[in-house]
Amino acid sequence: MSTRERWIVYPLLFLTLGIALRNKILPPTHFGGMETTLKAGEIDVRRIRCGELQAGRAILNQLEAGRLECRELIVVGPAGRPVIAGFADPKSHNGAINTFSADGRPLVQLQSTEAGGIVVTFGKSGRVLIIGDTGKHPANRGATEPPSTKQPTEKEKTEQPADNRDQ
Repeated sequence: MSTRERWIVYPLLFLTLGIALRNKILPPTHFGGMETTLKAGEIDVRRIRCGELQAGRAILNQLEAGRLECRELIVVGPAGRPVIAGFADPKSHNGAINTFSADGRPLVQLQSTEAGGIVVTFGKSGRVLIIGDTGKHPANRGATEPPSTKQPTEKEKTEQPADNRDQ
């Protein structure tokens, strides 16, 4: 083999060896290449580590997380029906938590408001009880004033209408 042939053959040989071994020695991302995409029907592994996981639906037996962000959290009971739902109210964007009976009826709702918060209970007969501050007060009422602890005098008691007196 002549010198001129060696100057052509040997550089091509080392170039092909370098290309063939490049992915084995250094990862493809080191050279600015694309990350590897893996497609499979099922993967059975002991541990997966990743920076970000995007999934349409995940079925987990146990999840341990330092922080969990979601738009809505639903806890289902043994029958598969929701028993607790935590979400942001679409109108006010405040947080709310609903609890449900085993047959799916709403029982209690905890809701934050601009003025504080409210608790709403739903009775079996359809009766609704609201406890808390919705922030909708008449203009002449002082919402921050404590109730009066002053006892009415005897004169004030006798001036009350008969239907308001204690019997």
